[in-house]
Amino acid sequence: MNNSLKTKLFEAIKGVYPKEFTLEMVNALAYDNGYKVSNAERRLRELCEPNDAGYAPVIAVRNDKKIIVGYLYQEMPKFEIKFKPRQEPMFDYQGTFLRQ
Repeated sequence: MNNSLKTKLFEAIKGVYPKEFTLEMVNALAYDNGYKVSNAERRLRELCEPNDAGYAPVIAVRNDKKIIVGYLYQEMPKFEIKFKPRQEPMFDYQGTFLRQ
């Protein structure tokens, strides 16, 4: 298990989901683990960047003045790909011929 600051922040944000992880909580976590607050903020900015699929696991919560006031965990969206059948069915489940 990786004990990096980025992993600790991610697990802490995921742990308080669906509540907001405030900046005071970020500062306390950084201070308790011996990291600078600016380093924690940098790692959180990395978590807010979307990957190649456009998914970012953490969202920054901003106030009216566009200042970050906290962070939220975002679950990965679930989607399903449906394919059309290549051929119409010839028989139903009782064995009756459907096509004529």
